[in-house]
Amino acid sequence: MALFVFAMMVLTFADVVGRYIFSAPIPGAFEIIEFIMALVIFCGLPLVTILGGHITVSLLDGLVPNRLVWYQRLFIYLFSIGVAAFLTATLWNQAAVLRESEMATVFLDLPLAPLVTIIAVLSAVALAVLCGQAIRHAISGRSAEQGRGTDSGSGAD
Repeated sequence: MALFVFAMMVLTFADVVGRYIFSAPIPGAFEIIEFIMALVIFCGLPLVTILGGHITVSLLDGLVPNRLVWYQRLFIYLFSIGVAAFLTATLWNQAAVLRESEMATVFLDLPLAPLVTIIAVLSAVALAVLCGQAIRHAISGRSAEQGRGTDSGSGAD
């Protein structure tokens, strides 16, 4: 992932230098950067899920009694799984449509289907991670929950 970010940085720098100093931008740089950015975001999704690094909002945590925290976390996992499954299915269907229509970028004529297929696979990996975390949480049982934030490594916070 760091390699993608570095490549995006180098390409952007070279494009800006070419554009403003030599009046010769890199042809299709914008399209390449768009592809790389999509890869960075979706390569990061499984990693953030594994590390439990998603943004959390704890507005209602104080209202949930300790005995219900386990159920709250289980609900969050199940909701997150539903969203991730919807995203994965939608991306997979979009990849199929793009493959059939042979859609490509405007300037470089790069096919879009392979990129969206990779994104769908990465989304499916994040979904699998969420499922594993939910199963681990369910197996741990309510008795293992000692209060808020004790389910280390959970991605649904």
